[in-house]
Amino acid sequence: LTQGRSAAVKLYDPKTGTFTCGAFETDPPRPLARELLSEPFVPPADSFLMKVVGGATVRVRELQQEPMHGRLPPWHVPLRGLLAVPMASRERDQIGALFVSDKEGDQHFTEADEEVLLLLASLAGPVIENARIREEIQQRAEVLAGEIAVQKQYAENVLHSIADGVYTVDAENRVVEWNPGAEAITGWTAEEVVGRPCSDFLKHTDAAGTPLCFTEHCPFSASARVRQAIPTQEVFGTHKAGHRVALAVSAAPLFDDKGELTGAVEVFRDVSRE
Repeated sequence: LTQGRSAAVKLYDPKTGTFTCGAFETDPPRPLARELLSEPFVPPADSFLMKVVGGATVRVRELQQEPMHGRLPPWHVPLRGLLAVPMASRERDQIGALFVSDKEGDQHFTEADEEVLLLLASLAGPVIENARIREEIQQRAEVLAGEIAVQKQYAENVLHSIADGVYTVDAENRVVEWNPGAEAITGWTAEEVVGRPCSDFLKHTDAAGTPLCFTEHCPFSASARVRQAIPTQEVFGTHKAGHRVALAVSAAPLFDDKGELTGAVEVFRDVSRE
């Protein structure tokens, strides 16, 4: 539209004061140094780049005659005439600059060219802003995922280190997690019980031998009914070897972010010898 032989998008990072080249096109195509496309750089304070991110439009007829021309990096493509306009976010923060240079036929850039480039910059600015926001969200999500993984690993280490039996069930009372403490107390391994209803093997009863499973006295049912942890109570569970084990049991319901019941957790210890 402006008949420039080359065009570039320079992105500005106000936190570091650096620029990077977001895009560069030439006509005819020419090989470009890697630094031109990837390396951040800090321009001199009096350069046209700094003027542009300050909100000014720069139109230069003969760049070779400008003082800053001699300070261009050696890997930079040669430039003659130049037109540069600022790009801003929706909040009017300066996020970079849009450039064209070397107008065809050795002509100079005009006010009409400037109006066209300003229009393009006004359209490009919000698009670049959206891309940056998406990138920041992705980076934050990756950091958060890493933190969650560390916390999960820590919780698993704690779960596997304590002597008490700890296990979780889903909303159908099928075992989801079963720690080594639970294995040591009951004789049942995680491989044997995960995915099975706890009523299949633990078979909680009261002191008189009355089954608690599928009744309101089941620790999981009781905690779900009041929607909070219940006080520790003494029940009996069935060891894999077949004998009963006296257990001090506490249970608490588990909910999702919508408040829907998703399962429960039970902590128990062997009180047979206490």
